[in-house]
Amino acid sequence: FTLSSGKKFAEESGFTKMFNLHSWPVYWSFPFGWHIGHGPHISIPLPSQITMSILPAISLEQYTIEDAEDRAVLKEINDQITAIMQKELDKLAKHRIPIIGRIS
Repeated sequence: FTLSSGKKFAEESGFTKMFNLHSWPVYWSFPFGWHIGHGPHISIPLPSQITMSILPAISLEQYTIEDAEDRAVLKEINDQITAIMQKELDKLAKHRIPIIGRIS
């Protein structure tokens, strides 16, 4: 978990010019604790579960090339795609616990 990117420290200390370092982070990693900077720290990423879903293709055959210039039509298509994706994301997120994922 990163508490600070340390961008200001890197600039003020001269690390940006000397070593081309644009950050000097302050972070905590499990199980090794607090770290500052880019030293040779051992850190194990927290395990996480990824759930993917592939939706059916969306047909745009009913639209013409001229519709690509029409903001109202583009908004309609965008709203339609956003609604479909949000519905699927809501379904995937249901009963999930952050970091742990879904427990069956």
